[in-house]
Amino acid sequence: MFNLNMPVDSTFLSESIYEGILRYLVHGGNMKEAFQYTYQSRILTRNGTPIGILPLAGNDLSVKKGDRYEIRFPEKVLLLLNPSRISEELIKKWIDEKKTVKDLLSKDFVENIISSNYVSQFHTDLKNISIKIEKNDMNIGGDELTGPQILKVDRYTGITSLEEKYADKTITLRFSRDAMLLLLLGIYSSYIIFDKPYIYFLFFSPDEVLYILSTPKEEAERLLYSYFLIKDRTVEKVREILRGLVVNEILFLELALSIDLQMLMSRESIDRISMILFKIAKEGNTYKIYEQLPITIYREPPFYKVLKKYVRDPIKFCENISRELLPNKPILRALRSFSSKNKFTEADNILRAIQGLYNFIVIGNPAGFLQFYREIYNAYNKLASKKEERANYYLRLLSRLMW
Repeated sequence: MFNLNMPVDSTFLSESIYEGILRYLVHGGNMKEAFQYTYQSRILTRNGTPIGILPLAGNDLSVKKGDRYEIRFPEKVLLLLNPSRISEELIKKWIDEKKTVKDLLSKDFVENIISSNYVSQFHTDLKNISIKIEKNDMNIGGDELTGPQILKVDRYTGITSLEEKYADKTITLRFSRDAMLLLLLGIYSSYIIFDKPYIYFLFFSPDEVLYILSTPKEEAERLLYSYFLIKDRTVEKVREILRGLVVNEILFLELALSIDLQMLMSRESIDRISMILFKIAKEGNTYKIYEQLPITIYREPPFYKVLKKYVRDPIKFCENISRELLPNKPILRALRSFSSKNKFTEADNILRAIQGLYNFIVIGNPAGFLQFYREIYNAYNKLASKKEERANYYLRLLSRLMW
C-alpha cells in the first residue's frame, strides 16, 4: 500500500499514529469525516455526551505563572488549527477563567478541531510523517508542538532502539500539526473506557498493520473497512466486559465465546484478526503501561473441533456460557467475593472452573473443559446440603451446557 519512515511496533506511540493513519485512509483521506465519524460513533453516547474521559497530565495544562502565561498542548493545538478564530488573548482569558481543556475527550475541544478550516482542507503526504532526532528533540513530521504526556508512556521503547546512542538521554517529543492530528485520531479511534485509574485502548497488532500496509491498494481498501468493522465491534464488547471485569480470563473468554463477533468475521470473510489491549494508568503527571494483552478473534475458534466431542451444539454452548458470565450472575458474583468480607463458599471452585474454561477455550487444552465441568459440580455439592439457591443454579447450568 505504502511505506512510512516510522517503526511499526507495539509501543503506544507507534500504535496510535498507525491507528490514526489507517482510520484516515478508511475514510478515503477525508480527515474531517474521519474525526466526525470516530468521535460521534465511538466516543459520544446517544445523548451526546462523551462515554468517558481521557484526563490530561498537569504538565499538559495551560497555566499562568505570575504574570506569565504558558500555553500548552490542547490550547496550542487549537491555536495552530484555528488562528482566525482562536487567539492567544482568547486563550489567556480561558486560563484566567479556568476554562482550559483538561480532558482530551472534551466535546468543545474536539468540535473545535473538527470545525477548523485546517481539518476541512487537510491533505498530507503520509511519507512526510517520519522520525528525525536532532540534538535532544525527536521530531515526528515536524516540531510545531510538544506532545502530551500520554504519548511518552512507553519512554520511546522501540524507537530509541533505532538510535541507540540516544537511549540514555532525555528527549523532547515534538510533532507537526499533521502528525498530531493523526495521533489524536488514533487515540480516539482506539479509546475504550476510563475506569479510574486505568485507561483502556485497543489497537491492531503490529503484524496486522504490516499486513495491511503491504496489501495492494484496492484490496487494502476493502480489508480496512472489514477490519475496522470488526475492531469497532470488539471495542464495544470489551467496554461491556470491562465494566464488570473481575479477572483477565473473563475478558478473553467473553471475546472467544462471542457468537456475534464470529458471525461478523464470517460475513467479512476474515479468518482471524489480532489486536493489542493497552491498560494505562495515570499517575500524577505521568502515565504508566500496566498491561498489554494480545487478543485474537477467530471466525471459527480452534476449540470448536474439540468441543464437538463433548456437546451437540457448540454455538449454543458458547451462547449459554457467555450469558452465565454476565456481572449479575453467580459466577462473577462468586469471583468478586474474593475481595469482600463475605467470600462465597464455592468461590475457590468457581475460580478453578474459570481457569479450566480459559485453558480449554483460549489455550486449547481439552483437559480444561473437564476441569470446568468438575469444579462447577463441586460448587454445587458444597452448597447442596445448605439448600442455597446457587446450588440449584449450578446444577441447571451443568444440564444446559451438555446440550
